[in-house]
Amino acid sequence: MIEIFQGILFVTGGLLMVVAGIGILRQPDVFIRMHASTKVGTLSSGLILLGVALHFEEPVVIFKVVLIVLFLLLTAPIGAHMIGRAALRIGVDPWGIERKTVRLQDVVAHEAADKTNPAKAGAQTEPDANDPADGMGSGR
Repeated sequence: MIEIFQGILFVTGGLLMVVAGIGILRQPDVFIRMHASTKVGTLSSGLILLGVALHFEEPVVIFKVVLIVLFLLLTAPIGAHMIGRAALRIGVDPWGIERKTVRLQDVVAHEAADKTNPAKAGAQTEPDANDPADGMGSGR
């Protein structure tokens, strides 16, 4: 009976490793790849190591497996966080999000241009009642 449970743990862990590998190869950006590698990789490693602990049934092996699993659970999120922060700092945009950086000098120059020449700014003095962007109109 214990052999069947070990086999289930090994096969499930192996399949999750394959899913993590496919996720790393197929996902569009570093943040989603990082998610696939850390979450699924840690879970699959834990399942395989649990199967190893059940197979050997020696206290020394079980102790080592527990230490390895704790090490994985503590270091994988920290490593993923560091990779994510480094990616953001070098300017990698998350998939599907367009980052709009506005410099303070650009805002000040735009406001100064609006004050000096309001006709060129094209600003409306009153919001359109049917404009859905103002939150009051129906948009029809």
